[in-house]
Amino acid sequence: EVWNKADLLDDADRARLGEIAARRALVQLPKSAPPILVSAITGEGIGALRSAIEQRLAEGREIIAVTLPAEDGKGLAWLYEEAEVLERRDGREGDVTLVLRAGQESVERIRRRFSQARTKKQPR
Repeated sequence: EVWNKADLLDDADRARLGEIAARRALVQLPKSAPPILVSAITGEGIGALRSAIEQRLAEGREIIAVTLPAEDGKGLAWLYEEAEVLERRDGREGDVTLVLRAGQESVERIRRRFSQARTKKQPR
């Protein structure tokens, strides 16, 4: 949940909304993140909003790395379809290393097709 127009609040209103957001997060079932206060005009809170979105997208997904030889364009295209590509590094010999984020079913398919796929540590 996102609350906009933070730029219109004084310190007292900002503190009051912070308390309301904290109480709501405590009583909501299932537990969810508290609302995020932002300003579309000033950009205040946008970093926190992006972080919350990224965290939500990563839930229940694994990060893996796969290196492909230069001639496996079909495999490369398949990986772009199958998973979220977080990073791509092109090697000197034409090989390509992808860091991917995917759900468990996709990870299993990727590992079946690319036995060298390895799990990467989740960023904190």
